[in-house]
Amino acid sequence: MNRPCLMIFTEDASSQSVIEQIAAEMDFEIYPVGQGAPLAQYVKTLLPIMLIVDLTGSVTDWLFRHISEIKNSNLTFPIVAIVKLQEESMRSRLQSAGVKSVLTKPELERLLPKIIENVLKMY
Repeated sequence: MNRPCLMIFTEDASSQSVIEQIAAEMDFEIYPVGQGAPLAQYVKTLLPIMLIVDLTGSVTDWLFRHISEIKNSNLTFPIVAIVKLQEESMRSRLQSAGVKSVLTKPELERLLPKIIENVLKMY
């Protein structure tokens, strides 16, 4: 049986390390995607249980386009976003695009495992 897959986009080595550690502890595969990747197509092919996008990097507009496309394709996995600060305008924009959870970088290690556990209960 295949291990569940987490698809991630991050340009930050520390965020990637935290996510990789959590995934290893929970026995998940990680599929990292790079900037400009056809993200919406990848999720249709790989069917991850979750998409994690780090919006703390320099160029993130392409992510919003793909997140909206994913939402409009009726795929049902949750999308988690990592942001620098909990700004209400950013939270609203992300939720409108289809993001279910918004975490700041300091919250990532503490809250991501619980979010993943909740997703697993749905499967």
